Amino acid sequence: MPAGEQTPLHFFNTAAFTVPVGTCTGSAARNTIIGPGGFTWNAQLAKTIAFGRDQNYRLDLRWEVNNLTNTPTFVGLSTVVNSSSFGRVLGAAGMRSMSFTTRVNF
Repeated sequence: MPAGEQTPLHFFNTAAFTVPVGTCTGSAARNTIIGPGGFTWNAQLAKTIAFGRDQNYRLDLRWEVNNLTNTPTFVGLSTVVNSSSFGRVLGAAGMRSMSFTTRVNF
């Protein structure tokens, strides 16, 4: 794997970390390992249609899409040294979801 390439099974260089000898804590600085970033683009289309005598009634239509581009968002980065999952991403957040809502206002 080329240097700097990140995959869910090898997210960071695990060889850079070892269990400290003779002490309780290591010397790694806070935020040494930066977790996976996220990109989510949500969208909504809405339309209101007036109807009835004097246009007193309304039909509201709404279509909502979460994670429009269906981009995976990784969660749960394992940072426990010497664990079997050290350096791996343990899961992914929900993928694209859509909902369509119809409402009649009278």
